Amino acid sequence: MSQSTILPIPQDLEKRKGYFDWRQLQIISFNRKISFRLKKHLLQFKDWLELSGCNEIRIQAEANNCDLPAIHFALKKSKRNNDQAYTLEVDSQEIHIHAAHEQGLFYALQSLRQLCYRAKRLSLCHISDKPSLPNRGYMLDISRSKVPKMETLKKIIRELALFKFNQFQIYIEHTFQFPTHEDIWKDSSALTSSEILELDEYCHEYYIDFVPNFNSFGHFERWLKHPAYKHYAEIPEGSVDPWGRAHDCGSTLAADHKSLKFINGLYADFLPNFTSSFFNAGCDETWELGKGRSKAICKRQGVQMVYLDYLKKIQKVVSRHHKTMMFWGDIILKEPKLVAELPNDMIALNWGYESDHPFKQEGHVFRKAGVPYYVCPGTSTWNAILGRVPNMMSNIQLSAESAFDNNASGLLLTDWGDGGHHQYLPFSAPGIIKAACSSWNVHAKLKESDLAWALETYFFDDTEHCLGKAFMKAGQIYKVFSGTRLNGTYFHDFNFLSSEGLKKLLPSISDKELHRSLLKINEISELINSCTSRSKESQLVKRELKAALDMARVGIMRALVHKGESHLRADLLKLKKSMLTEHQYLWLQRNRRGGLQESLGFFPNSRQL
Repeated sequence: MSQSTILPIPQDLEKRKGYFDWRQLQIISFNRKISFRLKKHLLQFKDWLELSGCNEIRIQAEANNCDLPAIHFALKKSKRNNDQAYTLEVDSQEIHIHAAHEQGLFYALQSLRQLCYRAKRLSLCHISDKPSLPNRGYMLDISRSKVPKMETLKKIIRELALFKFNQFQIYIEHTFQFPTHEDIWKDSSALTSSEILELDEYCHEYYIDFVPNFNSFGHFERWLKHPAYKHYAEIPEGSVDPWGRAHDCGSTLAADHKSLKFINGLYADFLPNFTSSFFNAGCDETWELGKGRSKAICKRQGVQMVYLDYLKKIQKVVSRHHKTMMFWGDIILKEPKLVAELPNDMIALNWGYESDHPFKQEGHVFRKAGVPYYVCPGTSTWNAILGRVPNMMSNIQLSAESAFDNNASGLLLTDWGDGGHHQYLPFSAPGIIKAACSSWNVHAKLKESDLAWALETYFFDDTEHCLGKAFMKAGQIYKVFSGTRLNGTYFHDFNFLSSEGLKKLLPSISDKELHRSLLKINEISELINSCTSRSKESQLVKRELKAALDMARVGIMRALVHKGESHLRADLLKLKKSMLTEHQYLWLQRNRRGGLQESLGFFPNSRQL
């Protein structure tokens, strides 16, 4: 990888002749205007430099005219009206970093850290940088079985900061300890108020806005399945979803005053734990609206109009909590002419997860109506086991280009856990890096080799530089199959479909494709077996990749048994047993125990083979 490559790639980087040897550094200086928050990061950077080969470094205020090798951080007024812009100049004896706002200095520090990671001598250069999109966020689903440990969440926050994200959300349906609703969260290892406050402060230390996220209209089945809450449902007895799956409880709140009063009480418990001025209230996929209690009014006014009216009421409740409301834009887009009737202090979240999603057309609807909005691509990891790297790369790039062209307010990368959240966290890292790069500099082209290097260096602590390549290769195996599986891969279906569902799917899958996918999995297994990095993180990542490959193997072997290769049955049962044991162990390395048994319950039992 090129020594001068910084991720995200800067907007303007001018290389010059000569070098600066940072191992000779003696001083880090700053002007007196910077906060203690940034000073702490400078001290941490100083400690890292000394551990990496520098002699003792002096850190002090105001040392701009010294004759010693130095780095100077300075807040200076600028004609550029951008809180996040910075300049970084590497001369033969000094490095000068300027920004009009402290956030810009923090981002410059992340760029400098990366330069020092890559080489002992820095090429002389001048960097002038600012983001293409002002808001760059990452959202992690913690409501589909898997709730990360606090150390896992803090590690994610540090990684987001390194790549210049400035928003973080955790998607919550039931995994917060609402004080008077213990039956909802008691078995989920839910986050406490104290933990939310701790994460909020930790995000602030890294210049990240910790945005509260609680789905407030649809996806409410975690509550409505309990008898004490059924009376809030649009259809208390349940219904059939758009994919033909029957549910014995409702998933959508009734759009009435009683529900509104209920969620206001939940907001009163939840929102005070966040200092952010934003709140993602969700409100997506309200499939049941118009099919139950609201059937008559929806017939008179239209489902989308009823949805819009209730959305406005939720927004008024949110505003009383002094937050700007975000909401998923899928329902309102079904009736584009209604978008113009949205209040102008709401932010629409335009989500889509395939490589050809019409972000441009949908974004134009919001732009034309004057509604602020974000694009929301995905990591392409859920329902996939090994990920979908080509789809992820295209999906994120398409969304970022559309956001830039339509003057969107930002990009929010989504990382869902549908179907039991069986994918391991490292599979999300390629999407995080890609989203960081595309939202910061939409025109820069990210090489897969750069992405693999960044995975190994900043996420996996892999000094041998082989695990990143293995993850990238694993995320492309799904392309072996000629059929199209939206929002997931066949590896997931082979594992989790019922015997009846598998029988319907398999006629479209050839034996040759199944055996070829096994061959590619074996090739990656050989590659990771050659990886000799011994760091604690790289060893854990290696086990997670092996376990994911075994999970994909189990699915393929199950498909082959259904296709008549019964001689594989004994090996399949043996491999599945060991895979599930390893899966439980790995789950508990990064995540809490709550939700584990629920997740394991998605695997068919042996009789279903």
